[in-house]
Amino acid sequence: MSNTRHIYQICSFVLKFLKDILQEKKTEYIKLGPWGGAEGDDWSFKPRSSGVFKGIEIGHGVVIDSLVFISEDENGQTQNSGRIGGGGGSVQKIQFSQGEFLTMISGTKTKFDETKVVGSLNFKTNMSMYGPYGQANGSPFSIPIRGAKIVGFFGRCDTLVNAIGIYVEPSTTTTTST
Repeated sequence: MSNTRHIYQICSFVLKFLKDILQEKKTEYIKLGPWGGAEGDDWSFKPRSSGVFKGIEIGHGVVIDSLVFISEDENGQTQNSGRIGGGGGSVQKIQFSQGEFLTMISGTKTKFDETKVVGSLNFKTNMSMYGPYGQANGSPFSIPIRGAKIVGFFGRCDTLVNAIGIYVEPSTTTTTST
């Protein structure tokens, strides 16, 4: 059995287990991660209730310098996270289509000037794959989600993105392809 398939099976089992727990506690999401270093200030971004991600801006060069998450609520009001991290690197923008939602992030964690940081990122949706952003040096991580969707992000940052994790919302109607 391939490692990727094994990881998917484990994640599916864990998500089903956590979904059952969440239904009992009426919690809205599961927090997974973060991956990366322990330094920097905590950050978190979740769209307002019923909000959806509209895009992501990624500042990157050798590593992930910054992130900006953009969402829209049910009234069409735009919300963004503000810049998470520093001002370095070149900025690329991801614009999501109507009905597109995040199903996976992957990337690498590495050291930059002796600080553990997020080295690279990829974002997968139910429609497309985006990335890699940054350089894929270091230890890989992958967070595939089945039967759920990514509804927010959290982590740590300073002048770079030191760590990233995800908020996941279980859903019986959300599926992803492998």
